[in-house]
Amino acid sequence: MQVTLQRRGDEWFVVVPDEFVKQQQLKKGDPVHLLAHSKSESTVGRDRPARRYTLKELLAEMPDEVPRVEGWEEMPSVGRELSPD
Repeated sequence: MQVTLQRRGDEWFVVVPDEFVKQQQLKKGDPVHLLAHSKSESTVGRDRPARRYTLKELLAEMPDEVPRVEGWEEMPSVGRELSPD
């Protein structure tokens, strides 16, 4: 995406298309970073912290019954699995 650097008084700004703002789920006041590639090109991006899930959230996504894989019990051990014997 190409955007134009503009100036109003003593401030410089970049106009970002509405579609980009919606796609990146940005809102007024969100910090964004400009990464310069050359004197004529820059990239607008947003730092997003990685989503941190709680154990409760992860377990809530699990099905009530774990699906069984046919033939699982007959598969040979390939590592340090404990034998039920």
